[in-house]
Amino acid sequence: MRRDISMYGGYNESNPLIFGSKAYFEINENFDKFVGSVSIEEASTGKDVVKNLQEIKGTAPSGYTYIFVKVNLEVLASEKPGASISINNYRFEYIDAVTLKRIPSFMFSKNSPSVSEGNPFNGWVGFLVPDGHQSGMIVLSSPDDRQNALWMKVE
Repeated sequence: MRRDISMYGGYNESNPLIFGSKAYFEINENFDKFVGSVSIEEASTGKDVVKNLQEIKGTAPSGYTYIFVKVNLEVLASEKPGASISINNYRFEYIDAVTLKRIPSFMFSKNSPSVSEGNPFNGWVGFLVPDGHQSGMIVLSSPDDRQNALWMKVE
């Protein structure tokens, strides 16, 4: 089976990437190969972020909390010049620490942001998680690849 994503540094469930560290990846998508880097800069249930979100999504349903993760994702090289990777709801997923269920992310923009060489994504990715489950992990993967993912600890 062809791997859609390869991670460097061996960041997996038992050895996740921590805040402020950077990991490198290779993604095959749309017949293109991309090499890039990703890091998590901060996580927040911060009021400003929530306020922006509430204007878009409304308040969190009872029993749930919004978690926001500031992600920096860069494409360092791609096979075809100008090719881009979209950051859709399944690019980053939250893994509930209790149920191990995957929760897709949501974006603040109407259209999925995309990343290409020289055009990084540095922004917030949001998750709606059950109260008390905030110590989970997020994974970066290809939308249809559940095996090969970069695990990152949310603190």
